Amino acid sequence: MRKILRLDIVSVARFFAIFYAVAGIYFSSKSAIMGEDAVLSPLGLVVPFCQFTLNVTIHLSKTGPSSAPFVVVVSAVLYAITGAISGGVIAVLFNISAWIWPGIWARVSANERPGQRKTGIGLI
Repeated sequence: MRKILRLDIVSVARFFAIFYAVAGIYFSSKSAIMGEDAVLSPLGLVVPFCQFTLNVTIHLSKTGPSSAPFVVVVSAVLYAITGAISGGVIAVLFNISAWIWPGIWARVSANERPGQRKTGIGLI
């Protein structure tokens, strides 16, 4: 087993941005399909036990049904920005805590070196 001493901030932010963007597509599409009046999208920091966001509300009744795909894309972008900010903060907090405390143990495959990109299908 090897210790995880530091997380790459960019890769963690990218992972959270993709994860939050998928959630944004789901929630905004659901709001548009269900015929709700508005789509609510966060912009800011959303981590466990802490949330500092500016909630952006897009009123579907004022924009009309033809602009629903644009609203879904805008909502997904706002969610992705929120995910990137949140992932970056989580990585920084982990790096600070790993610097103070011993770190987290994880199993790494024998033929993989730290920092080496995996081949095959993957999100990052």
